[in-house]
Amino acid sequence: VTGGRDKAIHVWSVADDSHVGNFKQHRDLVSSVTFRKGENQLYSASFDRTVKLWNVDELSYIETLFGHQDQISSIDTITRERCVTAGSRDRTLRMWKIIDESQLIFRAGGGATADDLVAMEKLKKPEKQAPLAGGSLECVAMIDEDYFLSGSDVGKKPIFTRLRAHGTGSPAADAPEGEPSHCAGITALATVRYSDLFVSGSADGHVRLWKVAENLKTFALLTTIEIPGFINSLIFFEAPALPTEAAPSSSEPAADTPAAKPTSRAEVIRAKARATAAAAAAAASNTLYLAVGVGQEHRMGRWWKMKGVKNEVRVITLG
Repeated sequence: VTGGRDKAIHVWSVADDSHVGNFKQHRDLVSSVTFRKGENQLYSASFDRTVKLWNVDELSYIETLFGHQDQISSIDTITRERCVTAGSRDRTLRMWKIIDESQLIFRAGGGATADDLVAMEKLKKPEKQAPLAGGSLECVAMIDEDYFLSGSDVGKKPIFTRLRAHGTGSPAADAPEGEPSHCAGITALATVRYSDLFVSGSADGHVRLWKVAENLKTFALLTTIEIPGFINSLIFFEAPALPTEAAPSSSEPAADTPAAKPTSRAEVIRAKARATAAAAAAAASNTLYLAVGVGQEHRMGRWWKMKGVKNEVRVITLG
């Protein structure tokens, strides 16, 4: 399922390589879509400030959720009939409880200081008292049914906040001549569901992997992966391990042994079948991958453009 500036949601069949249908009820661009885990229920978020529910099997509309006062930039859900949304510059995160027909509102303040935040690192007094302009809530990702992460310029009283997770960016005055100032806001988040691992992206040239503490009240940096450009999307997925160059040689019989030389066409077929089965068994255990959507520009607007960066998708093997 995809959504975009045409205000439509398009449903595609990967197996048939075909376009199945579309939904056109949104009045502005579709910024984010997500499925309930194991279900055919689709949630979509739009710049028209609404969340809409759809039944993809029947290609039918279910209902619309209202509440945000600004464009919705991100949405996420897992298993329950609920979702979490980020409301950009209305500075609210909303947990929508579909069955109860209610919503919980988490507000992020403007003009806060570091003293208002639960910061991970010890800051010097001038840094604590320095004002932090209220910014846009760009992205949200659920860890499990009760905990979620948000990425923004500044937040107010969450359980835990990491200040300047991707740096502060280069002010326009310090940027090289002819180059735009640097964006260091969190532009993308993704979690490994029901685990302690998540990843964040910005435009500082690095994707950062984090580990959440067992008490779910702090997190720490695990490692960084250098990727230049705007990190516009992140997603974890599991798939069979990629074949290695050594795999074919290990499954093929040795050429210098009499038993390895098939004497009939039937034996050749059986040998190939055994090799195929062995390769399938070796790939049965799935590997964790991270897909990264990289762009020259921010996905929501053309405020910056990075030279020498390609619009591409990168897949990283995590093991």
